[in-house]
Amino acid sequence: MKLTTRPWSTPLVIASSIIVTVSGVMMFFHLGDALVKGAHEWLGLLFAGGMLLHILNHWPTFKRYFSQRMAVVIMSVVMVAGAGFIGASAMNEDKHPVRLVVDQVLELPLSRLALMQDRSLAEIEQVLATAGIEAGAESSLEGLAQSNQRHPFELMELLFVENTVR
Repeated sequence: MKLTTRPWSTPLVIASSIIVTVSGVMMFFHLGDALVKGAHEWLGLLFAGGMLLHILNHWPTFKRYFSQRMAVVIMSVVMVAGAGFIGASAMNEDKHPVRLVVDQVLELPLSRLALMQDRSLAEIEQVLATAGIEAGAESSLEGLAQSNQRHPFELMELLFVENTVR
């Protein structure tokens, strides 16, 4: 019996591309980043596998696109733009000013974070305790996030959003 992927490779590509598209747009607008990122990454791999099977199933048709000038131009522009984004991201990841500031804030001891926010250390410790996180003056948000299996941005949100509401 011959195994054929034709009946399910196209539906796989369609369904996973819809999910990857929706999750990518959600990530672009920072809507549910923590939840969507995992789905985007894992279903993106599923999409890549489905796409490869789809191309193999439709190889003669796929090859014809490379003989059409407009198709080659469009594919080239998208590939160059994508490579540019990936390359720029890889080269500048550690140098982005916002990233540098966030990393520094995440490493600050809570005693210094309290000073930065013009709050008492006790107030910051209380906000964290309410969220089930015990902390001391020398604790950092990064360390607390790791030891409590939380995302560091979740702790930042607790302290910074809480600070704007009071």
